[in-house]
Amino acid sequence: MKEKRYITLNKQLKSWKTKNSYHDILKFQMIYRNKSAHITQETHDLKIESALKVYNDFPGVRFYGFHNSAKEFGVKNYYFDAEDYDSDCGIPDGYLFSEDYGIFIIEIENTSRVTKERLQNYSWCWTKFDNIDYTPIYIMEFNRFGVYQRDLLRESGFDKPSDEILREACDRLKKYA
Repeated sequence: MKEKRYITLNKQLKSWKTKNSYHDILKFQMIYRNKSAHITQETHDLKIESALKVYNDFPGVRFYGFHNSAKEFGVKNYYFDAEDYDSDCGIPDGYLFSEDYGIFIIEIENTSRVTKERLQNYSWCWTKFDNIDYTPIYIMEFNRFGVYQRDLLRESGFDKPSDEILREACDRLKKYA
């Protein structure tokens, strides 16, 4: 007799390959809609609110698919061989790859803590791009309410604050989409 298989909504959500930042934020909201056994509902709500704040302020920022986007960015702009891409740098809370402005990595304080090891891993990932051609990088920290706080690492020739540069990158992305 054939065994029936049921796919839960959570399993479907986790395997959903989103295509844009709007779908990313929908997926994020749906995954964190219910409290888990060891995290309170208030914590989940705060995670959703902080991600929504980042999305509303910077609509081009993505929350899922970091390694696929990094690989695509490398293949398109730096002639990487897709097979040679290593995904050994961890997964940030948010990110944006911009041909004109560089790489933006966003860490939200409430979601995960930034350690020296994570910063080193992000720096290592960045050198894969920067060794081929100069690539600005911004590792930005946002507080638990989704408000930009400071740069953890900034390697850029632009004089403006990082949040203004990210906003311009998002606007430019929206204009050409």
